[in-house]
Amino acid sequence: PLRRVREGIMPTPTTPTRDLSVPEVAVRLEISTKTLFARIRNGTAPPSRLSYGRRVFDAAEFERWLAARTDGGRR
Repeated sequence: PLRRVREGIMPTPTTPTRDLSVPEVAVRLEISTKTLFARIRNGTAPPSRLSYGRRVFDAAEFERWLAARTDGGRR
């Protein structure tokens, strides 16, 4: 099996990423959850998805999104 992983025949195991909730992201962005939902609706929020009926944000993807929009430590 190890040889197959090296040759690319078997997929390599991936580390699951943590999901962030709407309240967690709102705190990080220093906005209310109501404002975050409005931004989700108008397309200006970080990428998110529905998981078991809840809106969640991939932690790593959120950090990349935030870093791309942060200019010298300011949002």
